[in-house]
Formats: sequence, C-alpha cells, structure tokens
Amino acid sequence: MSKNKRLGGLLIVAGTTVGGGMLALPIASASAGVGLSIILLIGMWALMTYTALITLEMNLYFNRGVSIAYAAEYSLGRAGKVISTFTIAMLFYALLSAYMAGGSSVLDQLIDSIFGLKISSEVSVVLFAVIFGGIILARTHIVDTANRWLLFVKTSFFIIIVAACLPKIDVSLLGRVPAECIPCFSALIPLFFTSFGFHGSIPTIVNYIGPDPHKLRSTFILGSTIPLIVYIVWEVVVLGVIPLEGSDSFAFIKASGGDLGVFANTLSNLAGGGWVVSAAQGFTSLAVATSFLGVGLGLFDFMEEQLTRNDKKPSVFFTGAFTFVVPLVFALFYPEGFVMALGYAAIALSILAIIIPTLVVWKLRKTHVSKARPVCGGRLGLIFALLCGVGVIVLEIRAILN
Repeated sequence: MSKNKRLGGLLIVAGTTVGGGMLALPIASASAGVGLSIILLIGMWALMTYTALITLEMNLYFNRGVSIAYAAEYSLGRAGKVISTFTIAMLFYALLSAYMAGGSSVLDQLIDSIFGLKISSEVSVVLFAVIFGGIILARTHIVDTANRWLLFVKTSFFIIIVAACLPKIDVSLLGRVPAECIPCFSALIPLFFTSFGFHGSIPTIVNYIGPDPHKLRSTFILGSTIPLIVYIVWEVVVLGVIPLEGSDSFAFIKASGGDLGVFANTLSNLAGGGWVVSAAQGFTSLAVATSFLGVGLGLFDFMEEQLTRNDKKPSVFFTGAFTFVVPLVFALFYPEGFVMALGYAAIALSILAIIIPTLVVWKLRKTHVSKARPVCGGRLGLIFALLCGVGVIVLEIRAILN
C-alpha cells in the first residue's frame, strides 16, 4: 500500500507540473534553440527539485504536511504568515480560475461532439468546476485514482504526437543557436522556472504518504524528473519540426499572438496528419485537468488548515466553498483579472517555493535540532537557493517593465 501511495504521490507531482502551458514552451524558446533550452530546463529542474527538498525538510520538522503560511508564522512571525497567505491565495486562485476557463471550453466541445448539445460558456465553467472540484472534495486517494487515469490517457496522446513528429525532424533545425545567449536566458528563466512549480502540493503528498524522509525524497526527485524528460523530448521534437520562418513556422504562430490552436494546426501540417491536432487538443485538455487537480488539492488542504479551530476541522463543503467559489466567480464574470495575475506567477512562485521555505529552514536549523535533512548543501545551499529566488523575481520584474 505504501508503494502504491508513493507512486500516486509521484504522479501527482508529474501531473501538476506538466500542464497546458507546456505547449507554450517551444513557442517562447524557438529563437533560443534546442541546446540552450535543454540547459535551462536542466537548471530550473535542479533548482526546483532542490527547493522541493527544502520544503520537504520544513514539513518533516512538524512531522506532517503544513502550509507555507503555517511554517512561516511559526518561524518568521506574523509578517511571514501574512505575506505567505496573500501570495498563496493570489497564485492558487489565479491558476484555478485560468484552469476553469480553459477546461470549460474543452468540456463544451466534448459535450457538443458526444451529445450534440450546445451549452453556454457559463454553464460549461460551472460543470468543469463541479466535476473536478467534486473529485477534490472526495479527498486525496480519489484524486490519486483520477489523476492516474488522466495521466495514462494524456501520456498516450503525447506518444502519438511525438511518434508523428519524429520522422519529420530536420536535424539542421536542432543546431540553431541564438545570436546572444544572455538576453535569451533572461527572458526564458521565469517561464521555465514556473514550468516546474509543484510545490503547493507538497504538504498534501507528505500527509498522504506519511512523514517518511526516504520515500518522500524519492517521490519528489522522480516526480520532478518525469516532467524534465517530457519537456526535453517535447523541445527536441517541436523545435526540430517547426522552422523559424515561413508559412508554417514560429514566425506565423507568433504573428497570431501565440495562439495554441494555430500552434497545433502548424505542427499537424508539418507532421502530415490532421489527427495530430486532435491529439494536441486532447493532451492540452487533460494537462489542464491534471494541473487543476494538483493545484486544487493543495489549496483545499491549505484552506482546511486555515479554517481549523481548536483542532476541529471544518466541513468538506465549507472548505470547498472557500477553495472554489472565488476562482469560479472570476472565471464566470471577470476571467481577465486572474489571468492578468498569472503574469506575476514567477514572482509568487519564487516567494512560495524558494524564499520563504529557505528562510524558514534556515531559522529552524539555527534554533532547533533538525529532525531530518533530506537535502544536502548546508548553509551554502540555502544561500544559493535564496539568491536564485531573488534573481527570478528581478528577471520577472524586468520583463514586466519592458
């Protein structure tokens, strides 16, 4: 049973990480080339896996999964909790709102193709929230089961896309290099950084598997390595098939505003199969669903922790209301609001995944005997991680201002 739970935790990490934004990675990194993209992917994977182990150490100190806000209040005081709580709410609500809006359009098309029914966008948003929110309310083991099936189908779509594209790869396209590397690094680091953001689900996975340092360490390392492999294969395939210029090219995709539908059609035209579009659409929709489950489960557990009084947990539906009503309202009436907030995702994720956990663990190591240290590096490792987190924020602010 423990091995089964460890596999489930690993798949939750992978499913949360590989989201619909994966299709945007090659569009953003087209001019950088495969070589630079792979270097950046490995670097961001190493950073985010290391900080995941820092967050794990923070949780193991309490011998259970706790939110960043709880740990920050314990170690850094009231200010730490306020900053953490605001950042968690902003980031997770923004993600859920975007997933509801994106997932609802796919659900609308699915209902139309199966039942021949046309439903409004508002109804499809509510249906998506009820279906997948209901899975989350059923708790972690149900999310685990649903996530496994969704990942199986999503992986099948991914294999179909890769198999169709492999014979069409132009080796000469893989050798492209940017004229200047430093500007490419600066522009791509925040995007690649957020592509490995699964840290919000760490407390949930700790509680699900149990506070076993060895099992949890392997879960997070392997769980984050799967997306790294998927991203590298995806970059090689897409950048090796789609040229920079021409009728079916990255220039044409970017001229359309980076529309993912245009991207899927372009890839399909070059791969020589119209069914690649269907596979890409299926992959995108399932990527949204698995990411919604991972993020929603993490936010649900956070809300439950915040609403618990005198060791008495609130009802599931009461916690669910705090988790899903706000993003649902915004997805229905003002989707632009939280989508705009996603523009600051790298800043919020850097605070939640690097800066605050690093400061908390630093304080815990100074004031208490550490119960478990699943991450190596000592103080130098923590300082390096902290500097990386600040660096990501600086690069994101620079990109926003430009």
